[in-house]
Amino acid sequence: MQQFLKTSVLVGLVALNSVQGAIVKTGKNLRVKESRCPGLSAPCSGHGECAEHTGVCWCKTGYGGTDCAQQTAESYDIKSVSSRDMEDMVGKYIQVPMYMQETPGDPKNVKFVHYDPISSGWSISKLNSSCTDDICFFAYAKGQPVPPAKGYVFGQPDKHVYYKQLVFDDHELYPSKAAGIHMSVSYTPDPNAVGVSELLSEFTGRYVLQTRYVHSKNGKYSIMPINLDSPGKLWAVMGLEGVGPARRWKILAQVKDPSLNRYTIPAAGWEPASMGMKLETSCSDHVSLDVCNTLSEKCSGDSPDTKWVQSCCRDTCKSCAIDRTLCKLPKTAAGAAMLLQMFNRTK
Repeated sequence: MQQFLKTSVLVGLVALNSVQGAIVKTGKNLRVKESRCPGLSAPCSGHGECAEHTGVCWCKTGYGGTDCAQQTAESYDIKSVSSRDMEDMVGKYIQVPMYMQETPGDPKNVKFVHYDPISSGWSISKLNSSCTDDICFFAYAKGQPVPPAKGYVFGQPDKHVYYKQLVFDDHELYPSKAAGIHMSVSYTPDPNAVGVSELLSEFTGRYVLQTRYVHSKNGKYSIMPINLDSPGKLWAVMGLEGVGPARRWKILAQVKDPSLNRYTIPAAGWEPASMGMKLETSCSDHVSLDVCNTLSEKCSGDSPDTKWVQSCCRDTCKSCAIDRTLCKLPKTAAGAAMLLQMFNRTK
């Protein structure tokens, strides 16, 4: 079977300037492979995976729209809330990858696989679960963009190690599929894990890539989808409530998106309105905050220097509309020094 898959892989792909198809090259012959998905030059604009049976594009992290051609917000800022008890909700929320079960059922009990930048690892979670912090599996994998296949621990208070492969990328089984878009969780009950095995079997199933935003400083709050509908996608602000093993993720506010865009969070319409939450898109500086503050006077003007500063200090200059790839300086201390040197400045 494996040899058959290898020999059946097509050699070479060339994109057509069409939203509906691509040229597939096999030896000396060219044929047009039609796609039901929209896209610029290629299905899903080359930034996602097309579900041909539905014509839906599932986009890679950082891209959105019905054709995955739009860059999504790198971060969101909650500017204010009415309740003093939730003042720590205010702040920047950074984009992290998440996978949601394809048949989520009740949004209040959604299952999802997500990266946690605070604990530097991947969690498999369910809202209103019986697991600590609603985290039922955890694997340390600092900075890894996709969930690790193995290395998960589970159980409380006694920890168990799941020694088999738990997470499978569709690309492993079907090489023609885009890597990192669809994942499957396959759990086999461990007879040595008394009292937890049966509960964890419900995580078995397929998951699809979505976007989650996590409070950059405290990790206590997040903004994430809780269904896969379009139109009618539900976005929720989640908060960790409780102490110790009793901590759970709770839905604090939610909004329904009436559009077909599955990847952009609505700024208005959040309920309950009494929360008084103000949400805005934001972005990141590509060099240090100190450097961008030093050059902030160059954020406006007509000189060529302004374009450099606006593209590399997008958050400071409030120039998030500029393509995030236009800052050509490396995102390092050396890049910061280069930018300062351009304008005869020093730290």
